[in-house]
Amino acid sequence: MDDQVAYAGLRLNFEVTDLEPLEQVELLFTSPVGVIRRAPAVRADGNGTAAWTRDSTRDVTGVWSVLITGELGSVVQLRYTLKEAELPVQTVVLGETAFQVYRTPEAVHHFDVGVRSASVLQIGEIYRQTLSFSSEALVYDPQESLDFFLLPNPQALSRELTAAGASAGAGLEAGVSLFGFPRSGIFLDMASPIDTRPHVVAHEVSHQTTARIEGPRNAPHWFEEGLADHQGFQVALGIDREQELQWRRLTRQTAKRAVEEGRWIDLDLIANQDVWFMETDFSRAELFYAEAYATVDYVASAFGEQALRPLLEALADRPEEVDAVTRQLLGMGFADFQVEVQQSLLRQDDYEREVQGVIEYARVIREILDDEVASNGLWNRYAAERQALLQEERIERVAEVVEAYRALLTRVEETAVSDLTAETQTIFLSTFSSFLQGMEGFQRFELGGGNDALNEGNTGLEQADFLMAAARDGLVALLHQLAITDSELEPRAAV
Repeated sequence: MDDQVAYAGLRLNFEVTDLEPLEQVELLFTSPVGVIRRAPAVRADGNGTAAWTRDSTRDVTGVWSVLITGELGSVVQLRYTLKEAELPVQTVVLGETAFQVYRTPEAVHHFDVGVRSASVLQIGEIYRQTLSFSSEALVYDPQESLDFFLLPNPQALSRELTAAGASAGAGLEAGVSLFGFPRSGIFLDMASPIDTRPHVVAHEVSHQTTARIEGPRNAPHWFEEGLADHQGFQVALGIDREQELQWRRLTRQTAKRAVEEGRWIDLDLIANQDVWFMETDFSRAELFYAEAYATVDYVASAFGEQALRPLLEALADRPEEVDAVTRQLLGMGFADFQVEVQQSLLRQDDYEREVQGVIEYARVIREILDDEVASNGLWNRYAAERQALLQEERIERVAEVVEAYRALLTRVEETAVSDLTAETQTIFLSTFSSFLQGMEGFQRFELGGGNDALNEGNTGLEQADFLMAAARDGLVALLHQLAITDSELEPRAAV
């Protein structure tokens, strides 16, 4: 963005073109009051385009500048104006807090000092999209507006939960839904990661919807939480697809590991809400949520989302007769139903298969890079001892290096590639081609090729070093983008 206007409180998207291909650039942001902040460096793609984002939640308003300096000499400067979104608000005092209040037909948004106006509009838009989903999936349309309380940090969230008559929470919650309290509604910590807002909002709205459908009844808590995360995923998928696909894969992975390791917790044991609230082991609580989501996700996938509302109603009517409910609505007893859920976790979906392909690719490339260290050692030995070697020995040593890099290039060429790894693979191919070109130049030099061969060798190695940095960065960025962990890249044990 250049001389554009953006609203404080949102994620800003930047893109710069006309850089050198694969050039790494440093980013320096200068605020309207002259404070300089360095952002993480980014690397241009093969076309010379670099893109990055910035969370502007805590940025001051006014004219900002960004200085982009590249390792290959590119220099670009951008300017943009950050401003507050204008909202028609009124001040309402609740307890000891003076809230600014913004009203829409669907909701009343109370926001505290420190919450940006554009963030309020963002929450409102997410809520509208959530209503659209719940209208179709749960056949539910609210008859009254919903209260949102948007707080600037965890401390403010705890303060307002206490004022509402609820527990202050553990300080880790991004959002809390209260229903039937002196002050009910959805309470959000706006300091939580901006990328998670769509899921959190849709999740908490689900609790409000479920509470209204259930009335005085209560379905097992695993279904309520699973339904909330199902709605969170489906709504947020249309807003930030990459973020949500990552979330779903990691959540399913948590439940899948429990199945594989015999740690699956029978859903009967997590049917009571108190069990969830009293659990202090974070990893166990994480498994509660993962199992709950996997279960509702299975229902929606196997029976369609139209099965969710009847199942919610039946479970709320007969929470102690889950086996009879699943037999009636799903055609199987509760034990067999859980087996089917577990089996669904062991089957990879399309996205999981794509990610698994990236994992396999990264494992192979990492092995090649480890072996390149040994090949580079041969080169360093040749370079260090060259002056003391006879010509025949020099020719033999450099030929050994050439063959080592030719073998590495062949292995890269034979590595299985997918759409997700194609760009990174292209850079690795160029890297090892340049290494081989450089080594062959030195080989020709030793065979009497003169300075032209020597220059070709030096140029090839210089280019290879640059490309190797770009290739490694590209692989790391891809793994980060897909939320692939180091443990997933560990070699698999032979069976």
